[in-house]
Amino acid sequence: MKIVIDAHAGFCPGVLRAVEKVENLLAISGNLISLGALIHNPVELQRLQQKGLMTRPQEELLTAERLKDLKDRRVLVRTHGLAAAAHEALRQAGAQVEDATCPTVRRVQSLIAEKDEQGEQIVIIGKKNHAEVIGLAGYSRKPLVFEAEADLAGVVFRDRVAIFSQTTFDHNRFLALAKNIQERVRQATVHDTTCRHINRRLQRLIDFAASVDVLLLIGGSHSSNSRVLYEACRAVNERSFKIEGVDELDRSWLRPTDRVGISGGASTPRWQLEKVRDYLLELSAQ
Repeated sequence: MKIVIDAHAGFCPGVLRAVEKVENLLAISGNLISLGALIHNPVELQRLQQKGLMTRPQEELLTAERLKDLKDRRVLVRTHGLAAAAHEALRQAGAQVEDATCPTVRRVQSLIAEKDEQGEQIVIIGKKNHAEVIGLAGYSRKPLVFEAEADLAGVVFRDRVAIFSQTTFDHNRFLALAKNIQERVRQATVHDTTCRHINRRLQRLIDFAASVDVLLLIGGSHSSNSRVLYEACRAVNERSFKIEGVDELDRSWLRPTDRVGISGGASTPRWQLEKVRDYLLELSAQ
């Protein structure tokens, strides 16, 4: 069995920046509360929690009753970002806000706020309950959010529409939905705000998946990015499997003569991929 780790795998720049920020803050003091899971990777999240990171549900902490408990506490805004009103609520409560919003997401927030101020109707294409989408919607007064073509049925658009995407949404699905909306609107501007890093990563991963017999994609079960990558791998290699760690690996997937590729989502660190590789090396030596 030959085992190869995808050379382009590992944290995306936004996640790497956030994890390094958290580690630096925890080195100063262990008093740090994350508004929801920092990233959708339970294994890496557990490592950070062992260092002192506390994770609390965002919707629980941002209630009027709980906000007062955050006075003088260090509160982390995760990579997905936070609505403008929530930022202000934290400031008013006296919390010490540490912002780990992905820079790409922050640029989209600013652009949405700008176009909303200019009177354009804001349309966001993405998963309605995704933390990033909820945050993006908070920079517009009356945004519309769509995930699939079925959501467009019966919708009446204004004359001027600005279309945005969740940064981790499937690029082709975004373009298809955006085109559908353009055909219904007098003046629609499409802002392709899917993450360029992730788009490049997707194509490289497709090539990698096609070059191996078995592809193991390591990623969190709640990671939107990992699901998109996995579906793309399956399209070119039916022996692609998505797992969170070695405990989910089924030996029946593998053959002694296989060339096995290991890759991961944007929230999967290199050390986690290396751990799977080491396990497979031990397995093949038996």
